[in-house]
This record gives sequence, structure tokens and C-alpha cells, in this order.
Amino acid sequence: MAIESELTVPREIVDENRAALATVPRWITLEDRAAGRFEYGMPTRAYELMDLPMGGSPMIADLLVAIARARDSRRYLEIGVSAGKSFWLVARDMVARGGACVGFDFEAINPTLRSMLAGWGDAASYVEGDVFDPRAWDRLADRGPFDLVFSDALHDPAGLRAEHEHLRRLDLTAPGAVIVWDDLEQSGEGPMWSAVREIHAARGGVYTLTGVAINGWTGEHEPPHMVGVSRPR
Repeated sequence: MAIESELTVPREIVDENRAALATVPRWITLEDRAAGRFEYGMPTRAYELMDLPMGGSPMIADLLVAIARARDSRRYLEIGVSAGKSFWLVARDMVARGGACVGFDFEAINPTLRSMLAGWGDAASYVEGDVFDPRAWDRLADRGPFDLVFSDALHDPAGLRAEHEHLRRLDLTAPGAVIVWDDLEQSGEGPMWSAVREIHAARGGVYTLTGVAINGWTGEHEPPHMVGVSRPR
């Protein structure tokens, strides 16, 4: 797939992912959500929406699968997994192509996600830790480098800069890696975008930065998110 069409999500990916989601009746129980330290980052409204049909418009997970297939990405890191919907959709595609995926989140792994990943061995793993804790990142040192990284954790500029610091410290991004950040300002300006532009600039001039408006993991039930994509030119 040419670079110009890489951020266009093919219909077959959307259809495949919706069929896969239809096999999961409940992503996280109310009890498991309540047991999380921060309820898995899910406000009540999002929790009520997450098991509904997502609709036919592309979601962030669809975009990530499209990027992974276009670039034949084989190692994926997701920072901020929550219940694990996006992580599972990307992982099922990448593992089927011989790749490996790592989820990194402050919460313990959602029991539903844990059961869904059972049997995949080291191809799909999970690290519980804080993005501000160097010791948590050190547990990722032997799992990279990653050629596709999705940042969806704190939605805070300081958090983005901490992620970047440790990705660089441990050399966790492969040459030519694609990095995707969720929940940026819709206007294209603001503290989150400033942090993303700073990180993108530090990667060097061989990368281009694109903003994409696309649905999150509640699908068409909420307004589109703004994501930033830093990828090779």
C-alpha cells in the first residue's frame, strides 16, 4: 500500500474487526471495572457504550490494523490498554501474521482480556506499571524494539513526554517506527499537540506528522477523536 493511502482504512478491515467484536458479548464486568484503581479509565458513559455495536465508520483500532498491514509491522506496543478492545483487535491481526504485541497499563490486566489472550504465549503480553516509573519501563527492555506504538494512557502532555523519554532511553522504537497518539485537541493546537510536535521533531526530518479525526473504542456513539500519526515520509 502506498504511503499516500496508508491512513485510509480499507473496508475489509472494518468488516473483519466488527465481526470479531460481535463475538465478545461483554468486555469487562461491572465488578472488574470497580476493582480497578481508576476503573480502567472508563467513565460510566463509556462503560455503558462499549459493548454496543460500533457502527461501520472506522475506529482507531481499524486505523492501527491498516497501518500495521501497510508496513508489515511485527512488534506493537500499546500504552494505555484500558479494557483491551483496541489492543485485542490489533493483536489478533498482528499475531496471525507472526508478530508480537505488548500492552502497558497502570491497571492490572482486565480478566476478560487475559482469558482472550490465553494460549497466545509470548506473542501477546502485558506489563502493569506507571508511565512515570522507570522500573516499569525497564520490564519492556527486552520486548522491543517496536515498529508500531499507540499512546493512549494519561492524555496529558507530561505523560507523553515521559513515554518519549523512556522509549528513547531503552531504544524501544525501531527505525521507521510509526507512533500514534490519541485524544489530541480537535483544533490542532494546544498542550497535547505541542508535546506531540516536540516529540515528533526529536525523531528527525525523515518523519511526517498527520492529524486524523476518527472514532474511538465507543465507535459511532461518541464524537470522533483527534489522533496524531508520526510516520516515515
